[in-house]
Formats: sequence, C-alpha cells, structure tokens
Amino acid sequence: MKLDDSGTLRRYLRQVTDALSQAERRLAKYSEPIAITGMACRFPGGSDSPEQLWDLVANGSDAMGPYVTDRGWSLSAQTDSAEPHQRVGGFVYDAHEFDAAFFKIAPREAIAMDPQQRLLLESSWAALENARIDPLKLRGTDSAVFIGATYQKYGLQAEGLRSDAYYLPTGTASSVLSGRIAYFLGFTGPAITIDTACSASLVALDAACHSLRRGDCSTALVGGVCVMNSQDAFDELGREWGLSRDGRCRAFAGSADGTGWGEGVGVLVVERLSDARRNGHR
Repeated sequence: MKLDDSGTLRRYLRQVTDALSQAERRLAKYSEPIAITGMACRFPGGSDSPEQLWDLVANGSDAMGPYVTDRGWSLSAQTDSAEPHQRVGGFVYDAHEFDAAFFKIAPREAIAMDPQQRLLLESSWAALENARIDPLKLRGTDSAVFIGATYQKYGLQAEGLRSDAYYLPTGTASSVLSGRIAYFLGFTGPAITIDTACSASLVALDAACHSLRRGDCSTALVGGVCVMNSQDAFDELGREWGLSRDGRCRAFAGSADGTGWGEGVGVLVVERLSDARRNGHR
C-alpha cells in the first residue's frame, strides 16, 4: 500500500475500526453481569426454602441435630477414647422422600437412585418455579445444568439393591447428577457435574457464568448437593481426632477443635442480566 493512496488507507482504517468495535462488543459480552432469578434449597434446620434459610441465618439458629436413624448407621463410638465425640451433624432428615411418579421414574429405579439425584430433581423444578418459569417450556432450549458434588458411595452400603442392580450405574454415577436433570427437562445446553471438593458449588457457578457469557446457553441451573449415604466421614475423622466435640466448626478460632459434617442441596437459576430484564424475571 502506498502512503499517498488515500482510498486504500481509508479502507484499512474502516477495517481496523470495525475490528475494534467487534472486540469491544465481545469484551462487554464477556463482562456482562449475571442475574440470579430463582432459587430453591433444602438444608438442615428445616431450611426448605430460601426464606427459611434466611430466617435461620438471621436468627442465628442452630441447624445441628442427632445422627440419622434410617440409613443403617452404627451408633458405636467414633474413637477408642472414654469420651467419644458427640453424634451430631447437619442432616436433611427427609432426604429419602421422593415423588418418583412426578418425574416419571419407576419405583424400582427410584430406589437405586442416589438421593442426591432425587433432591436435585426436586430442587431444580422448585428453583424454576421460584423464577416464575414454567419448567416444561424450556424443553428443547439451550438451557444448561452445572452441578457441584462429590461421590457418596450410594449403593455400596444400601441393602436390598441387588435386585435393582440394572439401575445402579445410572443411579450412582456422578455425571448423571446433572445429566438426569437435563434429560428430564429436555435441555440441549451443557450438562456438567464438577467435583472440586469443598469448592465444587462455587466452581460450578463460575463455569455457568462463563458459559452464559460465551453464549453456550441462555439459562442455567446451578447447584450443589451432598447427602451422606455412609458414616465413613464421621468414623474416619473420629479415629484421627479430627471431629469437633460438639459437631460445630470454629474455623480460624483459637477454640477450634475439629470439623463437623453437614448435607443439603441448593439450586440457582442464572441468566445474563440483559436477558433477565428482557424476560421480565426478578
């Protein structure tokens, strides 16, 4: 190109200007705020809704309770000490309850399903209703599911599942925690289960935000779940004197004397802020 060729120079300047404009739009897209438009949960202390969870936290209520009695756990001492640790935890005592017919799941298959799958199905439906979205109207859309979870050995301890072994592979696979939700609701976007231990739910939310900003999906269900199907975590930590005496964690405090275990499920509905406003979602 000759420097004195004004026509060619103008053409190149327009190309550069267009490229900069496109880059600016992409950057704006990737930094767009994400809106939480719906939520649902089931946590210890009877926190079966966001409102109940708020009240529990605001009132400083104690959500710890005695061991569950319907999972075949042994109530033997967790250490060889004359002063065993207290048998307490943060439990969802009705985690076994499930309306299988509503989700078109046969009773035999429901028994072989990890309770974490059951809680996620129910909470995902409830979260969409909380967002005032008809779950059935999302069928065939690019909606996505991101779930943070860790394997909880369901089926290894549960008795009476051998006759339903056909359903155990899908009933206990971590990947199916997100996949079953996507399948039931007919989503075509990403369906991913993430296990990064204690940070799994937060990493799932981060992945969902990136997916929304990239345009991989327009709506995402993001959640985390834990149902302790065995008492292994209590027994193993108890033998090593790693459990708190009263089951309460006191992170970073001088009085910290160990950890405490809990369970629950929480699901969010997230969208790009511009989409949420256009759709009239809270």
